[in-house]
Amino acid sequence: MKTPNLRLFICLSLFLFTGFPDAQASHILGGGFSYRYLGDTVINATICQKYEVTLALYQDCRNGVPDAIAEDNPAYFTVYDMKKKSFFRVDTNIRYDVANGGSIRVPVTNVNTTCGFINPKDLPTICLQQQLFKKVYYLPPSDSGYVVVYQRCCRNSSVKNILNPGDVGITFFCSILTDTATGRNNSAIFKEYPPQLIALNEPQTYDHSATDADGDSLTYELFQPLSGAQPLDIKPTIATPPPYDGVPYTTPFSYESPMPSTVPIEINTSTGAITATPTTVGKYLIGVQCNEWRNGKLINSVRREFEWDVAQLNTSTKAYRPYAGNSRIIMEGDSVHFHASGADSYQWTPADYLDNPGSPDAIGTFPAAGEYLYTLHGETNSGCAGDDDVKVVVLAHSDFIVPNAFTPNEDYKNDVLIPIARNNSTLKSLKIYNRYGNEIFAQTSSNARWDGKRNGKLQPMGVYVWLIEYTDNNGVPRTSSGNVTLLR
Repeated sequence: MKTPNLRLFICLSLFLFTGFPDAQASHILGGGFSYRYLGDTVINATICQKYEVTLALYQDCRNGVPDAIAEDNPAYFTVYDMKKKSFFRVDTNIRYDVANGGSIRVPVTNVNTTCGFINPKDLPTICLQQQLFKKVYYLPPSDSGYVVVYQRCCRNSSVKNILNPGDVGITFFCSILTDTATGRNNSAIFKEYPPQLIALNEPQTYDHSATDADGDSLTYELFQPLSGAQPLDIKPTIATPPPYDGVPYTTPFSYESPMPSTVPIEINTSTGAITATPTTVGKYLIGVQCNEWRNGKLINSVRREFEWDVAQLNTSTKAYRPYAGNSRIIMEGDSVHFHASGADSYQWTPADYLDNPGSPDAIGTFPAAGEYLYTLHGETNSGCAGDDDVKVVVLAHSDFIVPNAFTPNEDYKNDVLIPIARNNSTLKSLKIYNRYGNEIFAQTSSNARWDGKRNGKLQPMGVYVWLIEYTDNNGVPRTSSGNVTLLR
């Protein structure tokens, strides 16, 4: 291994090394790199280009092993200097930032069918999680640029179109050119999340287009996802250098024909739209590459791989229903802006308190606290018709909303009791009392919340009393209390 020269070493910090985790990454469903240019910085007379590099990991948070998901954090990035063809640095403490959207549950998208789509309420239970790992680098000029690499093993063992997927690793990388001829560059960014479910025997069109902050011309193609880490070293501290091998496909599949379809899967080279009509249930690995062109020259490519989960879904016209949205809880005096989807024409009933009952984006303004139930009737141009319901709960005005029940069972749904501020009020403290009047929890913070535990031990089911102290929007100290039921 060659030692970097002093200028390069000044611009890049020291290497960090950690041990190897044990859990295999069968929960990873896809991912890819992107980056953005943040300006130039002079360090000891060397002009370094500042880039923020982001790795997006897509994880199966329903069937994935929690320990394996936990071991994705931190991520390890390795940097190679392509001019010297040598290792440059490694970073082993790149963690996602929850407060800034670093780990989110990806919303379930509509599934296209003959009738337009399947209501998300009618889909099988699925869970897709996105984690974003970001690192800022100061890179000196280089004629050949730099490559940032992430490797992990192994893939989802149920993937149908590659050989022995449970033993095949993952490589994601991005190339950053810092030569003066190309100029500064921001990578293209894919617009949409990867699809989660695909309906069997239904024509599919998926928008896999991207945007480019520099206005570069973009073209699209399918690419062969890359293998990487090995089962005996599932999270290597230092990733291997390029070039990388593609994953081994099972016959008759290839990266250009990655799944059974009545017509070959295609990607529009100009728009990024992917079309296919899948004919066999299963999970299929797919890779999409977006190429950036400037002055007629290819300057960069960003890649993203993901799994298409083809499932047998009830797509008959009798099962069709539009999507009215989820139930809402609002405060007295507030309005609800509905966003219905899945139909070509809409009608809300009753029409009471709605500004336009024939619009999917009707606005409801309610005169008093209470429960208001609406039925949405939707029809498609292909002759499908159905109904969906949505409830609006209007609460009497208060400075805080505190739920009356929660379920701390670590399923990532309603696990924590959180007082929600209204009217610019500021929480000061939260206290919890059991049925005997004993204080079992107290926290002084504007972000106070209770996870259902006392000194780390989960408390039994039952009714508890909460007491909050806060200041209202006029700075007046106030208190409020109520009951909450702990369920499992």
